[in-house]
Amino acid sequence: MEDKMHYEKEAYGFYLTCHPFTVYKQAFFDLACTPIEELEAVTESENKILFGRIENIRLLKKRNNNTQDEEAQTWLVTIGDLTGSVELFARGKVFQDILQIKDEPGALVVEVRIRNDAERQFASLLEVKRFIPQEEMQSELQKTATISLRINLDIHNAKDVESIVAMLKKYPGDCPIDLKLIKSNHLIHTNGRNSLSVNRNPSLLQHLEKILGEENVWYRKC
Repeated sequence: MEDKMHYEKEAYGFYLTCHPFTVYKQAFFDLACTPIEELEAVTESENKILFGRIENIRLLKKRNNNTQDEEAQTWLVTIGDLTGSVELFARGKVFQDILQIKDEPGALVVEVRIRNDAERQFASLLEVKRFIPQEEMQSELQKTATISLRINLDIHNAKDVESIVAMLKKYPGDCPIDLKLIKSNHLIHTNGRNSLSVNRNPSLLQHLEKILGEENVWYRKC
């Protein structure tokens, strides 16, 4: 499957069958990170955490004309997720860390520095926080998971609740939903965990967090 997706990307410039990062996002879709598409909105210098896969590595420039001294050279490492891709400046130790994992099937969590110069944005790779090999992803997908939601009826009305339930039903799966309705800080209703289950769609938690707030959405694995 990986070879087929690689061929599709090379031939068409995009994936036809499935994005290779999809299964990693499904396994770790509660991982706190910034979608790559949101980097364009960054207007001031700040650090961000990204979660994606290495798509390409190329040499930006050579220093002292010494092609053997990789640590003294600047490289561009392309990281991609389901929302897009970004080129990161890398050199020194952090690039050596990339070289150690570039040929291994997996995904990585990295810290980057975003800065803007005039009308151009630059992103530098600061640290590889974590590498998630394919075996760990497959193991994570086998774990039992539960999503707990708390809906505050002082903020959301009955129509909002109906819309949320309707959205959840669009993602049928084996991940139980623990839904609690709260009013004036009192629990007034909770559903049975077997009454509603969803799949691990990468965008589901993000939608729920935008509607309910991050503090009202929990994702637990066991």
